[in-house]
Amino acid sequence: KIKPALALIGKSPAPVGAAGRAIEGSLDTEGLSKTIGFPGEQNGVVYKITIGRSDFVMKEMGATINARMGLNTWAAFFGSDANAEIAGDIAMLSSEVTPVLTTGWH
Repeated sequence: KIKPALALIGKSPAPVGAAGRAIEGSLDTEGLSKTIGFPGEQNGVVYKITIGRSDFVMKEMGATINARMGLNTWAAFFGSDANAEIAGDIAMLSSEVTPVLTTGWH
């Protein structure tokens, strides 16, 4: 019963939006990287930018926790410049949360 699902592993789906519509156009990934100030990686139809926190050192059981281990901010972009879908996480210290939330930027 799971054979059809297993057959899809490794295949890239056709880009579709949240409403199931085909997405026309592409993302200006060079422009995204320039605006954000960091390069990204293309993985199929998703473009992801990951930014590590190098401004402080965090250790757990003697091992340094770094961007590859989750101490990072990331954003994944899918779709086109006209119709993009974005997901991500932001790594902040507790002292940074309130100032960010009260900036009034939306």
